[in-house]
Amino acid sequence: MSSEIKQKGLGIIGLLSTILVIIIIIMFSLFFFDPIRKFKSARDAERWSDASLILNAIKDYQENNNGSLLEKMDGIYNDEWYMIVGGAMTSGCDNNNAFSDVEVYNDDYCIDISKLVDDGYLGSIPISPSGKTQWDEGINNSHNGTGYALMLDGEDILYIQACESENTSEILISR
Repeated sequence: MSSEIKQKGLGIIGLLSTILVIIIIIMFSLFFFDPIRKFKSARDAERWSDASLILNAIKDYQENNNGSLLEKMDGIYNDEWYMIVGGAMTSGCDNNNAFSDVEVYNDDYCIDISKLVDDGYLGSIPISPSGKTQWDEGINNSHNGTGYALMLDGEDILYIQACESENTSEILISR
C-alpha cells in the first residue's frame, strides 16, 4: 500500500514540474519574442512607407505640372500642419490632436490629396494603421483623417509626418 501512495505522489510532482517548465518556457518566449513590440514596429514601417508614397506622389505631380502644387495646396499657410484627407472632409482635422505627434492648428486645416489618386500618382489614399485612434480615408466631416499630415515651409520644402509613431520618436520625411 505504501508503494502505491509513493507512485501517486511522484506522478503529481512530475506533473507540477512539467507545468512549471512549460510556464517558464512560455514566459521566456513572450519576453524574448515580444510580439507587441513587433506589431508596433510593423505598423511604424507601414507609416514610413505610406509617408514616402505620399511625398513622392506630390513631388511627381509637381514635376509633371511645371512645379505647381495641387490646387488644394495653393492657399495653405507656410509652417502649419494640415491633416491629409482623401475627399470632402473640410472640418474636424484637429479632432485627434490628443492622439497625434503632429498638432493640426484648427478644425479647417484639411488638405485633400484625392487628385493624386484620380491622376494616377497614388493607387489609393494611404491610411495610417490604427494605434491610439482609428484613422480613415477622410472623405467627409465625420471622419478622422488619414493619420498623415503635411507642411510646406517658407523655402518650399514639403514635410509629411505620420500622426502616430509607436516605436520611434516620430515618422517625418521631407524633400
